Amino acid sequence: MLRLSVGLFGDIEIIEKLANDLGRKGTENDIIIYNHNSSDAAMNFVFPKSDKIQSLLQAIAMIDIPVIIFDNVTPEVGEQLVALDMFSFEKGFVISKNMGFLKGTSLEKYKIISQNELREELLKIYVERKDFPLRIPVDNYFDVRSVGFIVLGIIKSGSVKKFDKLIVEPLGKEVLVKSIQSNDKEIQYAEKGTRVGLNIKGIDSEEMKRGFVLCNGMKKTDKISSNLIRSRFCKEELRPGDQIHVLSDLFFTTGTIEKISDDKITVLLQREIPCEGMIIFASTKSKLPRIVGKGFVA
Repeated sequence: MLRLSVGLFGDIEIIEKLANDLGRKGTENDIIIYNHNSSDAAMNFVFPKSDKIQSLLQAIAMIDIPVIIFDNVTPEVGEQLVALDMFSFEKGFVISKNMGFLKGTSLEKYKIISQNELREELLKIYVERKDFPLRIPVDNYFDVRSVGFIVLGIIKSGSVKKFDKLIVEPLGKEVLVKSIQSNDKEIQYAEKGTRVGLNIKGIDSEEMKRGFVLCNGMKKTDKISSNLIRSRFCKEELRPGDQIHVLSDLFFTTGTIEKISDDKITVLLQREIPCEGMIIFASTKSKLPRIVGKGFVA
């Protein structure tokens, strides 16, 4: 079965109408998720409903493929396009006649389609999921009376089964998976690409945070030193001592720049974070677009 997480970006009014046609509303806060489940595919449709840079970056970090839908490029839509450019998705779709704004970015290779073609095009997608260790970034969590503590997340890699013992990073705290649900059905096992609800024992809601990772242990740090690939749309001059936002997978935090050059950056973080792979850097200021650039850590 196809398991796919799709991001919807652009004109929020068009997106909300489209999402209602594509699936059933699931979780709703600053990031909204609609779910579709059929014999052909299980899909999650994700989009931010907030002007916070955190919401935008976390929504993009959740997905396999983006869909851009807009008539006019407002500053807010422009920032979404800049952010998507930084993530450099291999594939994507554009539902718009206004293509000039994509020229010179990674988005210009996205396929142009009509709104009516979207569902069919998504069913053709193949996502290569590499065989990495288990990693489930938490996107929502809550307590359920007489059931226990529930965390929601998309399995980015690996698999999980009932009664597994996992580590919550960056806390380093062990938890037990009491049960697993996906699409309102209880299951014994779930693999990469699946959005799951895990009933876990060993941690409570006051300790949890969006972006924490359920895994078997992973690298964490309170200081990032990486290369810096700047966004060509960023005009802000950054210096040592400036504050900067940092996104690692779904974990979003703020740090202080210790060193910065044209192609390298070192940031002292406010707290320890789970950190492997791509890092996105964003400005703490309000002027759009706030995307600074990206780097990679081993």
